[in-house]
Amino acid sequence: MFRSLGLATDALVMSGLSTFEDRGDHIVQTTPDEPDFWFGNCVILKDDRTTLQKAETLFSIAHPKAQHVCLQWDGVEPNVSRFEGLGYDIERDDVLTLRHAIRAPELPAGLSLRPPQSDEDWRSLVDLGLEVAVEDGHDPVLHAEYLVKRYANRRVQVSRGLGQWFALWAGDVPVSSMGVLLNRELIRFQDVQTRASYRRRGLCAALLGHVGGWAFGKAPDATAVIVAEADGDAGRIYRRAGFGLHETVTAALKRPQ
Repeated sequence: MFRSLGLATDALVMSGLSTFEDRGDHIVQTTPDEPDFWFGNCVILKDDRTTLQKAETLFSIAHPKAQHVCLQWDGVEPNVSRFEGLGYDIERDDVLTLRHAIRAPELPAGLSLRPPQSDEDWRSLVDLGLEVAVEDGHDPVLHAEYLVKRYANRRVQVSRGLGQWFALWAGDVPVSSMGVLLNRELIRFQDVQTRASYRRRGLCAALLGHVGGWAFGKAPDATAVIVAEADGDAGRIYRRAGFGLHETVTAALKRPQ
């Protein structure tokens, strides 16, 4: 359905949760159980000929109850100047790929790597996600509600064998976590997060290497994909691990007022 590898693996990440409807010049993504997940309820445009007014109309038709607007483009770099001064955030992400196993550094002393194993473990991952999100400026109450739904659905995906979630644990406290969704052709790493007090200790690289080993063991001929903010620190870590740039994808997001 998608020309963009980034969007194709976004769809993989939302396996069993989102629907994708091809409406000719655009695709509608809907996530019924998570109406507040902005990038799970969006319009994906197939070219850059659609005017902003028409794109907003397409979005309102597709998601009449939404308080946000989320537009993405499949395999094309849009002219984003039309969004200036209209309340949109323009987000550009690098889609990075790798075709071989990732070198796995030693795990830091005192930490163990394992998936969440209990209700309390999963709640701890929500707490870690909320801590990182609040640090990034998100509203703690609203984002907590969003994360509870997100992790509940991630847990369902794991139970269906679509992937796994992993964390590095200091005792029973997660200090860094990431997910991985996969099929025979694609491996998509997702939501790498580290507690502020544990950063710059190589945890991300260790997680990536060990979780990557697990994923390539399941799908040895797959292409591994990870998405990072363009020119961000995380992207530099992934490049040092051997990932290379495949494409850059762009989205326009108008947050709820």
